[in-house]
Amino acid sequence: MFKNKTSIYSNIISKSFTNKTNTNLTTMTEINKSKNLNIKKFMPALNTRWSPRAFSDKPVNEEDLKILFEAARWAPSCFNEQPWSFIVGSRSSSPKAYDLIFDSLVVPNQLWAKTAPVLIVSLSKSNFAMTGQPNVHADYDVGQAVGFFILQADHLGLYSHQMGGFSPEIVIKNFNIPKDFKPISVMALGYIGELDRLPKDYASKEGLPRARKEQKSFVFGEKWGESRI
Repeated sequence: MFKNKTSIYSNIISKSFTNKTNTNLTTMTEINKSKNLNIKKFMPALNTRWSPRAFSDKPVNEEDLKILFEAARWAPSCFNEQPWSFIVGSRSSSPKAYDLIFDSLVVPNQLWAKTAPVLIVSLSKSNFAMTGQPNVHADYDVGQAVGFFILQADHLGLYSHQMGGFSPEIVIKNFNIPKDFKPISVMALGYIGELDRLPKDYASKEGLPRARKEQKSFVFGEKWGESRI
């Protein structure tokens, strides 16, 4: 059975809705009701993972952070290059780094990300360490490491929200990043907070259910664009 998380989002993640603009979208509730899938084989974290904007003030302890990055460390990568790096800013233990990361966020993200106790920048190393040649798979591998990270976070009762709305240039300047490294994204991490911590415009978005494209729209067989499902 799926893990029951006691949070204000316990009902939100199971809501269903009818999408009137894209018939290829489906919700987690529709997956749970599907007769075509054995939902018992579905990884629980994929059902409970959520990207909130409202976080509580509760700090994330250092032991849990180490566990999260240990999960990221074991992600696969091209030639085992492990091209990922992370910069961690914790409001409780490393407030200066937190402020420097926060400074890089676009204003709309700053309005809600300020509730998160931890901000994390993910970066990729552009060239292979051994040959110095470009590693075109580096960003992909960083994404895998972050994926491992967020699934482990779910297991610990933590939530994350990925952000592309930030300035890589400001991150590079604030942290004196070497030229061989590229900021990819910023992640907010923490425990669920109350919706009244958010501006009204953002609080109203938190009730929207998760929706995804159906497999038939992106899983093809012998002919491109022709579903194999």
